[in-house]
Amino acid sequence: MPKSVTLRKSDYVRALDLAEQFNLKAAARPNRKVKAVLKEAVAFMAEVTPAVVKGEVIETGSAWHGPDEFLSKSSAVATARQGERADYLTGTVDIGLPKRDAEALASIRRAFHLSSDKQAAGLALRVYAGLADGLRRGNGFSYANPQAKLDTDKVREKILPQTP
Repeated sequence: MPKSVTLRKSDYVRALDLAEQFNLKAAARPNRKVKAVLKEAVAFMAEVTPAVVKGEVIETGSAWHGPDEFLSKSSAVATARQGERADYLTGTVDIGLPKRDAEALASIRRAFHLSSDKQAAGLALRVYAGLADGLRRGNGFSYANPQAKLDTDKVREKILPQTP
């Protein structure tokens, strides 16, 4: 039984944009495309949440500049709670998520002490969009701790076309 998750319109549009960039075929229906992207974003965020909550920092960088902070516990909370001005005018959209993904979203909400699943979904989509944009630009992502491994291969496969 799917659980309904509320998204801000700005996050809904962000997910639709990612679906178009990934050339996602989900029966050409916007809600299905957003649902598919949201599932992937929640899965990625659920994977990195335990390390980030413990104090690990995800850094990004390229060959031209050194590592910059991409995600830490404090920046994740600030990103989740940040509302865009248009959100107050445009409202929200409800998307049905499978129970497993809804539970992962709830664990993200609890880990970062957020007030709603809407904030957790927004955080997951914003981090996922930032990751996709960075990978498309050729940036690398890693934990600040060299022993920890950050797996971005699934996202990289969607963004960068595979050459035969």
